[in-house]
Amino acid sequence: MLFRSRRPDDPLAWLWFAHVKLVQEDKEEALKAFRKANELAPDDARTWNGLFTYYFRTGQPEEARKILQQLITEVEMPPAEEAFVHAQGLELLNEREAAAEQYATAARLAKDRYAIQMRVAQFFLRDDASQAEEALRAALALQPESGAARRMLAALLTDRG
Repeated sequence: MLFRSRRPDDPLAWLWFAHVKLVQEDKEEALKAFRKANELAPDDARTWNGLFTYYFRTGQPEEARKILQQLITEVEMPPAEEAFVHAQGLELLNEREAAAEQYATAARLAKDRYAIQMRVAQFFLRDDASQAEEALRAALALQPESGAARRMLAALLTDRG
């Protein structure tokens, strides 16, 4: 591969290559490339996410779960980011109760992050209208002009009567 000679120590190039191989269903090469990216940048959440993606997409939830746990313990992140990343992984693994706990933590710790509040609201719309409403109100406090947040909140309040 051309990038190997030009950028052999670039973890993002390895991630790109790994994703291409995964799309091409060359699982063996994809895994090697994801591991190489992670080896080059073990403190970068993106390389762990690549490994998580590989195991999730190839139907290996236990391995994906292990990688998610390693990501949380190995990569230094602010607490809000950590909870948010953890929640998203747990949601993908269909562990809704654990994901709900992490999303609630992320919402509490990221009162100043519009994108996190919106994602938390989307998660809770299905199961917990009060938490969804709280996250939407937090998002609107940050971006009062947000049409998406206003529409979601209006729909939620209408559904609740």
